[in-house]
Amino acid sequence: MLLACPECGAESPYDVWQSINTAEDPLAREEVLQGKINIFECPKCETRSMIPSSLLYHDPDRRIIAQYYPPESMKESNFFDQFDPEGRITLPIPEKQRENMPEYLNNIHVTFTMQELILYIRFREELFVKQRQKRVKESER
Repeated sequence: MLLACPECGAESPYDVWQSINTAEDPLAREEVLQGKINIFECPKCETRSMIPSSLLYHDPDRRIIAQYYPPESMKESNFFDQFDPEGRITLPIPEKQRENMPEYLNNIHVTFTMQELILYIRFREELFVKQRQKRVKESER
């Protein structure tokens, strides 16, 4: 994708991330946690800006799934059509396939800032570690 710098207008190619699966690309996890995903840096004037693109983050090993939406997404006419009344994303998946899906995939956490996404991932990773430690201690009794 060719992007124009918001400051100087210079165009340069950039790959916009829309989905990350940490099992397929473990390095992308680090990029997300360091706040480097979908950050455009102009090669001409060095201006850095965030690319307003939604991003699905999926860590199947830790059972984490979260969807980031740029806040301006809420202005789109059909944005709210993808949610149920409780704010859960409704996936267009046939019932038969849903039966075989892990339960956590039906509960996608929604964020509207990248910082919120990063904090949620860190929270869930720490929770995963603590729960695993707890299970180990209980099994040793």
